[in-house]
Amino acid sequence: MDVLDEELRVFFKAYAEGKVLEHALDGPWHVVLANPPAKALPPPARLSLICGDAIQNLRASLDHLVWQLVLLEGNRPGGWTRFPITLHVNDFNSSVRAPKDPKKSPSPLQGITVDSEAWTLIEEAQPYNGGVMGKDPDIHELRFFAFLSNTDKHRTLMSQLVFPGRATLRDIIDCNPDAEIVEYRVPNQPLSLVEKTEIVRARFSEAGPDPQVRVKRKLPVQPSFGDGTNQVPLFTIKHIRGHVRRFIDRFDRFF
Repeated sequence: MDVLDEELRVFFKAYAEGKVLEHALDGPWHVVLANPPAKALPPPARLSLICGDAIQNLRASLDHLVWQLVLLEGNRPGGWTRFPITLHVNDFNSSVRAPKDPKKSPSPLQGITVDSEAWTLIEEAQPYNGGVMGKDPDIHELRFFAFLSNTDKHRTLMSQLVFPGRATLRDIIDCNPDAEIVEYRVPNQPLSLVEKTEIVRARFSEAGPDPQVRVKRKLPVQPSFGDGTNQVPLFTIKHIRGHVRRFIDRFDRFF
């Protein structure tokens, strides 16, 4: 992941350090647009390869953990042995706790005693139990993790889309501190490498002073990876890495 960070820093240096932003008027709206840097090129495929490699290494670390837990109990792991990720408790019960046909489709945790301490830690980690991001399994770290892993493993290279760094978008505008912003919109769209992209638009109170809007020129960016329709921002991928590391650390005492 550190390699990916450095590759991205170099590739998007033009956005971070160049004068890519401009101010325009659209009726009562003040609009900030991002111009593609000179000689802009699509992100190289190696960035998807590096990210995919990092995701698959994390996935393998969880599967290796389950493999070692099975061996620890004196049992034999097999091709079915893996770390399960389920969004609903019924799915966990039917595919992990009590598979309908265990001979044909064994539980991925077969060989680990049901409701033992190790089993319980794995079950508690399932997305349907909630996580740091909230109780909704659709925004759980492991749900995004499974999506990225499956996209990279079963389909094709992960798609790369670059979005403005939304956490700092307000920082790209300077304006009269006495002017009142009455409406503020941030389009959720990726940056174009071909044409101007609208970053933000603001409308000020007409009863107030001239807003004197100026742009700061530099644009923070947030790369994302996914299938082109569903994208996971890089900061979430980094959060996933920390989540998996902390989870595995909880098993140190077993070995």
